[in-house]
Amino acid sequence: MFMKKIVWIFVFFLLISTFFVDFADAGEYSYGSMYAWFRKDDSEWLNSTVHPNLKLGEEFEIKVVITAKTDLAVIFFKLHEFGTPVFEVIDGPAEIDELLVCGRNIKTGDNFTFIWRIRVKPDTEWFNAYGPLEVFTQFNKNDEDSLTASFDVITAYVVNEYWEGYNAIDSTSNQSGRNEAPGFEFLFVLTTVCVIVFLRRRKIISL
Repeated sequence: MFMKKIVWIFVFFLLISTFFVDFADAGEYSYGSMYAWFRKDDSEWLNSTVHPNLKLGEEFEIKVVITAKTDLAVIFFKLHEFGTPVFEVIDGPAEIDELLVCGRNIKTGDNFTFIWRIRVKPDTEWFNAYGPLEVFTQFNKNDEDSLTASFDVITAYVVNEYWEGYNAIDSTSNQSGRNEAPGFEFLFVLTTVCVIVFLRRRKIISL
């Protein structure tokens, strides 16, 4: 009982501390802007962050627009996810967690638009749970002066059921052999989310 109280106190202070973390959120920044949208089935684009329910093998699209507000040496970008892989790129300018150089010797007002077609991995081991997909960018004026920004374009609930449009052979038998759910307790998930908030805002790129 004593240890349980200690754990809950730790989680409480971790949650409180996230309100004081200094990071750039979605939208406008001093060196530029980044916006992202989600859609599936050729429906209307939805501005991030979106919280869809997605099935195994289900496809969707992500659009990202980055604009420079000042002259820059380079802009970096990548799609990023944490932990167990959930998503895979079908078509797009870069794979997930692959660094994309948007441009060099960038002038004020230059903008870059990227579109990905992505799907939930049919064999992902993360299901019956939420899977975030993050967009990350870094605006570099020079080697010592840069600004990073990131946010979740989607936080999808991954359903342990194959998408109707997924035509893999023996998908039913593949699904029956899967575990019913990851089985994480609420406290563990809550703690993990808090830790991610700290780790996700690190500057990871330099010229």
